Order: sequence, then C-alpha cells, then structure tokens
Amino acid sequence: PVPPGWPAVLAIGVALGAPSWVNPVLSGLAVWLTARVVRLVYPDARVAWWSAVLLALSPWFLFQGMNYMTHAVSLVAALAAAFCVGRTVRGGAAAWLLPAGLAIGMVGLIRPFEGLLVAVVLGLWTLFSGPRGPVTRIVRTTVLAAVTLAMTAVQFPHNRALTGHPLRFPIMDYTDRMYGPGSNALGFGPNRGLGWVGLDPLPGHGLPDVLINAYLNLFQLNIELLGWSVGSLLGLLALVGVGRWVKRDWAVFGAAAWVAGAHSFYWFAGGPDFGARYWYLMIVPLIVLTVRGILEVSTRWHPGRVAIATAILLVGTAALFTPWRAVDKYHHYREMRPDVRRLAEAAGFGEDALVLVRGQLDPDYQSAAYLNPVSETHL
Repeated sequence: PVPPGWPAVLAIGVALGAPSWVNPVLSGLAVWLTARVVRLVYPDARVAWWSAVLLALSPWFLFQGMNYMTHAVSLVAALAAAFCVGRTVRGGAAAWLLPAGLAIGMVGLIRPFEGLLVAVVLGLWTLFSGPRGPVTRIVRTTVLAAVTLAMTAVQFPHNRALTGHPLRFPIMDYTDRMYGPGSNALGFGPNRGLGWVGLDPLPGHGLPDVLINAYLNLFQLNIELLGWSVGSLLGLLALVGVGRWVKRDWAVFGAAAWVAGAHSFYWFAGGPDFGARYWYLMIVPLIVLTVRGILEVSTRWHPGRVAIATAILLVGTAALFTPWRAVDKYHHYREMRPDVRRLAEAAGFGEDALVLVRGQLDPDYQSAAYLNPVSETHL
C-alpha cells in the first residue's frame, strides 16, 4: 500500500542484488548534499562542513540509514531539491528549477505529505530570495510548482490501478478498509488512529494527543539526534541563550518548526524504535542550528575549550551511545530470544516447514514470526 517512489528506488538495489545497501548509500549521499546545501545558505564554510560531520555521526541518522523505511530516500530527494533551488536563488540558471521540481515531486512519490511540506518551504525560498525582481521570482516559483505537479502526477495512474480512483491513495484505501474510514487521515476526530493502544495512548486525535506526540518526539530528539549525555538539543539551546540569531537562522528554524507543526495534524508520533521519524526532515535544520550554537558560543568563550568539549561529546557518541543503541538496547527485547532460530537451524526446518507456535504473542510468537521466509517463491 505504500506510494511507488521508495519501491521504485529499492528495486534498483534488488536488481543489483544488494537491496540492503540502498539506504546506506543514500545516507552517504545525504551527508554530501547537506554540506552543499548548507554552503549555499551560510557564507561561513565551517557551518557546512561541521554540519556534515555531525550528521554523519548522528545516531538518529545512522539508524534511519540502515533500515528499509522510506525516510532516508525522502531526505535525499528533499536535499537534492534544496540544492537545485539554492543554485537558482544564488544567481544560477533557471534551468536548475527542472531538477528541483522533479526532486520535490519525487518526495511526493515517496511520502506525499512530506512532498507538500518540502514544496512549501522551497517555494517560499524561490519566491522571496534571489537577485531578481518580484516578477522573475513569481515566474520561477510558478515553473517550480508546475514541474513538481507534473512529477507528482505520475502517482495518479498508480493510484487508479490499485484503488480505482487516481486521487485515492492505496495506503488510505488499505487503512480505511482495515481500521475504519478516516482512521489514518490528517485532522482531528474520534475516528483517528489504528487502535494501537501501546503506541497511541488516547483514542481519536485532539489537542491532548498533539501535546503528547510533541513531547514524545522532543524527548526522542534530545536523545537520538546526537546521542550526547548532556542532551542533543544543547547546541540549539546554546544558540537561543546567546541570542545572536541571523536571518538565515530564523529561516532554518522555521523549516524545522513547519515540519513539526504540520505533523500535529497526524494522529501518530512515530513509535519508539527509530526516533521521531515523522519529523525526520528536520534533522538537517536541527544539526545546522546546533553547529551555529557551538560556533556562537566559541566566539564568546574560550574557543579551544568549546572545541575540546564538543570533541568529547562526539567521541562519547561514537564510542558509547551508538554501540549501545546498535547492540545492547534490543538484546532480548521484551524477553524475545533466538531459541526458535537456533532450533530451526539445528533441526533443518527449511523454508517449506509449517511451524505451529503455542504461547504468548510476546515473546513466543514474535520470536518466531520474523523467521518467515520472504523469498520470491513464498510471496
């Protein structure tokens, strides 16, 4: 039921026999794109290169780059679009708007709601920035919107083939059938939600749910964004405390706030396992503001001490937090163990075996369910 963008990209990895490499490769590309995009926004090259370093070391970024979810490819497409728009805004050729619109449309083909968020941010950047006059900016924004819509329209035949209507998304059709009409839609009401009581504490979606989801996501951001023992949002708080914000900082902060605010209309926070994943598009803005905070503090206090403190935090993440997050955090999670896997290997069950499990859902059934084969012959 997911939109066609990510399956199309993943199919390239499948064709090459390396599907597990797709998101790691894309994440590496995201680091490079981050440096290029931030360099177009900030005249200080240190902001760009340190943003790339902090992003590459971010536990949140690393663990989104090792899974099969859609967030990594959506981030890459958004960064590619931002780079192309930035080239145009900084006086480059209008031809950059073509790949920019295609990249924004690609975000829409991967995660449609995020495509809308990216289109608004980059549309405003095109409309209100650049050396040209207002008429030229309006024309360029119109061109960007037209190319974006043309790329997004690729999804309409896909929708019609699966649901019978070009504007009916498969994921919405699926959730409406399985969990009730409007269960996965944006907005507020008692029918929102899929009944996941362990992840969605209150029925429906209202103001209390907005506050709870925001709290959960901020809590996870403060831990997983950088894995710092003093809090991952310390750099941003330092920038707030110093109080020396430039116009670019407000624009970057506005992009992050737009992502968080828009997702207030969605009923689910994203779950505990991969951080505030519905807010993933704000990872680069948050990293950039963290770097800005560190640099601003270093201009007011001893630069060497600030550099040493930052290095200690980064080494602590790489040596302590990330290994714990990768190896130990889910060891025997909810008492699930590898006993069934060992039994299957010892007894030679094979892919054609029928295995009956008697016991509790967690841990007995879940310890065995993930061993179901996913090869083509068993789909």
